[in-house]
Amino acid sequence: MQQKHSQQGHQSSENEHTNPLEVLTDVKTRWSSTYYVWKRILELYNYMKLVYIDLLSKPDRASKKEGEKLERLCLSLEEREFLQQMISLLEPIEYIILKICDNINTVEDLPSVNTTGILQKVRAAIFLSLDEL
Repeated sequence: MQQKHSQQGHQSSENEHTNPLEVLTDVKTRWSSTYYVWKRILELYNYMKLVYIDLLSKPDRASKKEGEKLERLCLSLEEREFLQQMISLLEPIEYIILKICDNINTVEDLPSVNTTGILQKVRAAIFLSLDEL
């Protein structure tokens, strides 16, 4: 029994090194899930780009085909910039919500955040991205 337990511990340790990131999914009832998914997409952007460039440089047809698929899945420069803007707009909101969840006793304990124009900026960014479709 003890041997089985140590083997399982070794496997989970191995998985931690091969799969360090959990899969994130968007949950309609939690705005922050979208925020975290967008952050993860940007976090993985450069790695995905390196992989598809490497695959496209391989001589075999199968690698090139996989590289082309991955290239199509990667964000365009405009999409990447849009996500960066949206994340920067949502960061203060996420910070405040996390502080509230940590049982802040009074509103005075919250940091001051300039929210002037955030809704207009979000609306403008969304309309701009829709115009480009």
